[in-house]
Amino acid sequence: MKIINNLLILSLAIPALSQAEDTLNVSEIKNNNNEINQNSSKNSISSEESIKLEDISIVGEIEQENETLQATTSYESYDPLDSGLSVISENSINESQQGDMDTTELLKVLPFVQTDIERYDGSAQSEQHIRPSDFSISGGSYYDNNIMIDGVSVNSVMDVTQSTDNENYDEVNGQTSQTLYVAPSLLQAVEVQDSNISAQYGGFSGGTVDYQVREAGDEFKAQISTGFQFDEMVSYLGEDPDGDPKPDFIKYRTSMSFDLPISDKFKLLVAYSRAESQSYYQMDEQYGNEDYTNGDLSQNFLLKGTYQFNDNLSATGMMMYSPYESEYTADDDYDSERLTLSTGFATYLQLDGYHNQFDWSARLSYNQSDNSRDWDGDRYKWDTGSAYGSTLCDSTYCYEGGFGDIEQTQEDYTLKLSASRNINDGVLSFGSESSYTRAYKQRPEDSWYYYQYAIDQNNGIVCSSGDDACMSDIAFTDAVRYESYEADVGVYQQALWAEYQQYFGPVDLRLGVRYEYDNFMHNHNIAPRLNVSWEVFSDYFVSFGANRYYTNNMLAYAIRSATPATTTYHRDLNGDSTLSEWDLASVNTNYDYSQGNLNTPYSDEITLAFTVPTALDGTFRIKGIKRWGRDKFSTSREYDQNSDLGYTLANDGKTDYHGISLEWNGRIGDHVFTANTTWSETITFGGPDYFSETDIDDMESTYLYYNGEVISEYQLSNIRKQQNYAAPFRAHLSWGTSWFNKRLLTKTSLNYRGEYTNIDSDGTAIEVDGQNYDVYDETTIDAFADISLNAMMEVYKTVDTSTVVDMRVTNLLNQNPYSAASSYQRGRSFWLGISVNLK
Repeated sequence: MKIINNLLILSLAIPALSQAEDTLNVSEIKNNNNEINQNSSKNSISSEESIKLEDISIVGEIEQENETLQATTSYESYDPLDSGLSVISENSINESQQGDMDTTELLKVLPFVQTDIERYDGSAQSEQHIRPSDFSISGGSYYDNNIMIDGVSVNSVMDVTQSTDNENYDEVNGQTSQTLYVAPSLLQAVEVQDSNISAQYGGFSGGTVDYQVREAGDEFKAQISTGFQFDEMVSYLGEDPDGDPKPDFIKYRTSMSFDLPISDKFKLLVAYSRAESQSYYQMDEQYGNEDYTNGDLSQNFLLKGTYQFNDNLSATGMMMYSPYESEYTADDDYDSERLTLSTGFATYLQLDGYHNQFDWSARLSYNQSDNSRDWDGDRYKWDTGSAYGSTLCDSTYCYEGGFGDIEQTQEDYTLKLSASRNINDGVLSFGSESSYTRAYKQRPEDSWYYYQYAIDQNNGIVCSSGDDACMSDIAFTDAVRYESYEADVGVYQQALWAEYQQYFGPVDLRLGVRYEYDNFMHNHNIAPRLNVSWEVFSDYFVSFGANRYYTNNMLAYAIRSATPATTTYHRDLNGDSTLSEWDLASVNTNYDYSQGNLNTPYSDEITLAFTVPTALDGTFRIKGIKRWGRDKFSTSREYDQNSDLGYTLANDGKTDYHGISLEWNGRIGDHVFTANTTWSETITFGGPDYFSETDIDDMESTYLYYNGEVISEYQLSNIRKQQNYAAPFRAHLSWGTSWFNKRLLTKTSLNYRGEYTNIDSDGTAIEVDGQNYDVYDETTIDAFADISLNAMMEVYKTVDTSTVVDMRVTNLLNQNPYSAASSYQRGRSFWLGISVNLK
């Protein structure tokens, strides 16, 4: 039986020759296209001739007689016009992934993508969590990317700023910026755009990522795989300041998929994957050092089909259900287990056709995510001098219970229409996108936090029936009430876009514009897009782009504004040992974020790239990106006429970013090389996220001591560089090759992060002209070189069966990833797996 292998090719299109590794040079394809487009009166760009990497990721299939393990580059890029597009192929995904479910790890090879600096944290909680980590593209915030699965946006509009393991009374902790998770084993390609992004894409000020789910093959095929890792396969570095032991955990994943060619026209892919973790914890000493276990569970159910009606009409449909559950129990609480959901569902139906000289596409999609929590009801702060409190712990006081359930869901309905056709000597493309997003949040019942109490062990206390805050020798006299509420916010958004692409001799021009409006911000946003590629000499290209991108809506503000203020109550213990009624003592701050007269945050961009061919069948590129992020949301505190504190929303935040990269790939026989270096700088005015407070007047009147002089906090904010998602120097180098008649494949990668400094208070003060000022100084974060080695070996093979064993090693040199960390860091780690392919 023949095997269909996907072959991702360089910047334009590389037709397959008789051997998979033999390809035409990128520039030869470009020259052929130029000759076609410049020929007589038939000079036009057909849909087949307008070659783009997004097409390459799903075409370019060749048939080979024998299935072999063959190395590919870490990513494909170098399209002169779409200079910001990079594609990570299916082969590269299999070669480079670290074994778990984190698709973000696939992106770290790209020059303008920055991942969370704390992703190497070696705590038991970090080992437990198996959801994808956050990332930044071209200086944008981690929540300002357009993340898609098979072209369907899966971006959260809820609050994603809460850390995973905190205890927040009114937020669901640990949510990420994407609402649906997909297993790497289901992917055909990952398309990432960091600049020069077409007008058909919107809703971001960072970049776009499209996790493309593979389609079923033309022949029956089944694949079953599994892998695992536990604590003895990981070396932990550093020390834990609290003296906690090193993590004790186990995690594993299993997956299976079936390619089902139902008929010549109908193909179906059915797949299931499951990843699970268990981490082992111990309660604090005052809680008896009791052992307990928490775990995460991530699953993927996939059904994807394609139907070819005729040569001019095809249909694609997909349903994906991705339930995710995460357990959390604090080591200093009693009876307080919390279950958090990050469950997503997505489905779409797409029609693609050709009619009357128009290529057209129509897609209707629906997404639903459930990000709720299940947490034991009221919370108590017990005094251990009471009879009941002494049974919980042997400290001065102990905590019991949680902060109640929260129901939180998001729904997205989207209709996308697009078409293109040849017009004169170029191609006109246009389309529309209509979407409705509904965000819903509810606290179904009041939740109480009881924290002050009265004790009477001599006479006892008379408790009313049903009073859970009263016992015979102790009664709570002060409490905070978290009132039940329901918030339901919807936003409709309409987008229209158009762009025209044409060759003018050696110059390839694409001019586009995108218009967006929504009934939440009530802003009419126009984003121009200009991309130009000039073939200066044969195979030598200069690319230029000038673009504007508007970010997506954040309904988290509206949801928080609908949350009622917390209230505090008090009661007294009477002389006859009875309790008085609860009386309202105070009303705490109400978060009322004003939505009026606000601009939509945006980012302006200029990019320049120079691409040339090199020896070893390679391509070299130098690329620079300059971004100005403006009108970013920030929070300001204000007092009303009654001196009550409130919060308003402003457009005071801004970000300046500039970066430059050098990229190269090439090959020698079966040896494939990828290399890049990136230098970048990100300066952000305002806090790390959209709920951070930025009071300009207060910052301008607050002074500190830095670098030998007294400056304002506002001045410091303009020179302090962003730390997380903003390492100034990074490099990637990979070498992939096959051995023993292509039965063994190895991929060695180096990901380097250079040394950099952080500006922060050093905890001291200095007197200058009779005034004391806090001293700010620079601290150094050491450089880190992460060398990974992945090996895949075909250990058993028949005509219909192939068994592959893989071992994946990260941080081979056992270096400390983050020298400023306050807990253990992951050193050298191993992952083992096996997969069986049946035909």
